[in-house]
Amino acid sequence: MSYRIILSSNYSPWSPYSGGGQRSTHHLAEALSSLGYDVHLIFSKTRNERIKTPSSLPYTLHWAEYPGIKSNRKNWFRTQSGKAVARIVDQLLKPRTVYHSNGEESSEIASLRANKNFPFILTPRYPHIPENVKELNKETRLSPFQSKFSLLRKSLQECDIYCPTSKFAVQLYRERYFIRDKPFEVIPNGIPDEFINLDISSNSPKTRRIIFFGRLSKEKGVDTLLKAASAAANQFDELHFIGRGELEPAIDNANKNGPLAGKVIRTEWLSVSELIKRITTSTLAVLPSLEESFGNAIVEAMACGIPVITTNAGSIPEIITQNKNGIMIEPGNSHQLASDIENLLNNPEKRRSLGKSARETVVSKYSWESTAKRYLSIYSDLLDGQIV
Repeated sequence: MSYRIILSSNYSPWSPYSGGGQRSTHHLAEALSSLGYDVHLIFSKTRNERIKTPSSLPYTLHWAEYPGIKSNRKNWFRTQSGKAVARIVDQLLKPRTVYHSNGEESSEIASLRANKNFPFILTPRYPHIPENVKELNKETRLSPFQSKFSLLRKSLQECDIYCPTSKFAVQLYRERYFIRDKPFEVIPNGIPDEFINLDISSNSPKTRRIIFFGRLSKEKGVDTLLKAASAAANQFDELHFIGRGELEPAIDNANKNGPLAGKVIRTEWLSVSELIKRITTSTLAVLPSLEESFGNAIVEAMACGIPVITTNAGSIPEIITQNKNGIMIEPGNSHQLASDIENLLNNPEKRRSLGKSARETVVSKYSWESTAKRYLSIYSDLLDGQIV
C-alpha cells in the first residue's frame, strides 16, 4: 500500500549556501519518487530570495520561509524555519503519511504531533556536535535564538527513530545527546546513477590535474589543500576547486600570488554530468576534510575511478582502506598531504590500482535506489507500529 512521504532540510541544492545534506535530501526524494511514491520536499529560504530551481522535479517542492536577507551557513535566522516547516507539514498530512527530517528544521514537530499522529524519522547530518551547553549556545550569544545544535537535540528526542549515515555519527549523537535508548539504523547516502553507470575505461587525464569539489570551507580542508599544493606546485599543472563557500577569496588570491599563481581554477557547482567529466579528466582528487558524517564527494570521486587522498576524520575510515582504495592523512597535516600528492603524481601504477579498487568498493554498495528502499522499509514499519 502506498503512502505520502514528506522530507525536509534547511536551504536547498540551489541556494547561495548548500552542501551534501541538501543534495542528499534532493537525491533521496528523486529516488523515492521514481519508485512510485507521493513525495513532498520542504526546503527553506529567506523571505525575499528568488531561487532558480530545475525546470522539472519528480517530487512536489515547498518553501519554508524564515527572516533574513540571504541564505548563508551561519545565518542566525536559519533556526527560525522550524515553525514554517511545521505549518507546511500540517497542511500536507493525510492518512498514512511519514515525515522525514534531515536536521534542526524539525524542531517544532513535537507540538504538531501532540494533536496528530504520524511517524517521524530523522537523519541528522552534522559531523560535529559541541561537547557542552556553553558551546552549544556560543554560536548565538548575540542572538535571542537557540543554536541549531540545541534544536537538533529537540528533534532527536522527539523522533521515533534516527538514521545517521555512518557508525561514527551514531556514536557522536549518542555521546553528545545522551540518546542511548533511542532506536536507530545506519543508512549511508547513495550516489547518483550517472556515477554508478559510468564507463571508466574512457578516463583520460589531459594534464596533471588535481581536483577538489565540495563546500569551499575550512571544515572541508580547503586551506590545508592550498598549503600542500603550494609546497608541491611544481608537480602538477592545474588545481581545480568546484563549489561555493567562504574560502572563495583565499582560492582566488592563491591564483594571483605565490607558487600557485596561474594554476588555480575555481568553478561554481556543476551538473552531475559536467562534474563527472571534470573528475574523470583529472589525475587525482584531494578531499582533506577535517570532519565528515558520511563523505559524499569522496564516494563520488571513488566511483569515477580516480585515486583519492583524504583524511581519517569522522566516518571516512568506514569507506577508505588505507593504500588499497585510497590514501588517508591526519586532518590538517599539510606537510603529509604535500608528500602524498607528490608521491602519487609520480606513481602511475599506484594511481591505477587505487582508482580501480575505489570504484569496485563503492558501486556495489552505494546507490540512491537501494538507500531509498531501506528507508521505505523503515517507513512501512513505522506506519504499521512495528517501531516503538
